[in-house]
Amino acid sequence: NLQIRDVYVPDPCVVDINASLEGVLQAMSERHLDAVIVTRKDRLAGVLTGMDVCRYFAGYLRENFPRPGGSDIA
Repeated sequence: NLQIRDVYVPDPCVVDINASLEGVLQAMSERHLDAVIVTRKDRLAGVLTGMDVCRYFAGYLRENFPRPGGSDIA
């Protein structure tokens, strides 16, 4: 008989869509959060998760640091 009140987050982290990624990641780290609520003009725009950030960072690494050819990588 689990209810919403048993699992909700009473003080969620809410950020504006124009907030700096660095600042949001710092807040997530300090508060040990897996996700933040993203708003645009005080309306829900989406949810940013740690997985979203990992996916973005993986793409950044792929783009900016391509793997060398050959079998040099262990």
